[in-house]
Amino acid sequence: MNVFKKQSNSNIFFPLNSNETSSIWLPEHSCFSEIEEPIRKWILNPNSLTAQLKNHYQAPVIIKLLEQQCISPHESELNYLNYTKNQLSHCLIRRSLLLLKGIARIYACSLFPNTTHPLIKEYFEKFNHISLGQWLFDQPGLVRSAFEITYIHRSQLPPDVPYTQTEHVWGRRSIFTLEATLCFSVSEFFITSFD
Repeated sequence: MNVFKKQSNSNIFFPLNSNETSSIWLPEHSCFSEIEEPIRKWILNPNSLTAQLKNHYQAPVIIKLLEQQCISPHESELNYLNYTKNQLSHCLIRRSLLLLKGIARIYACSLFPNTTHPLIKEYFEKFNHISLGQWLFDQPGLVRSAFEITYIHRSQLPPDVPYTQTEHVWGRRSIFTLEATLCFSVSEFFITSFD
């Protein structure tokens, strides 16, 4: 049985196409058997995806920034980050592609509730040219939540995300916490086939 079949309580999450935003996010343990190999080892690996890609493809990861702006978050994003609308009216989103050998492999989206935090300011002022993941995993005391997983049709991706080799795309999201005072979400969609 496909646990990602449409349900009435579908969540809305910003990285998806504004015309096709309905998707289901499930805890990784509840959909483990749905994730086929070899993509499973990529999706469920809690370490740096950037480092994993570099090692596997023996090539540098190139970041292509698609969008970076302040938005009013959807209710499901607020719920996921444990905020209310009164606590968080705007946040920064950053959407990018991770390319290896000229091929876009990952569509990555990050949502930052607190852009005034010194660590986030440091990243955007000094390290914006490298992947967020590369910078993140160098930070001491980093804590990552368990993954939530989704499985969407490629038409749900925004139009600026390149055509994928497969009809459906696996995605994951998690919350990162630094210094106990900074938390933000990162979602990653695996937009090409992986071996």
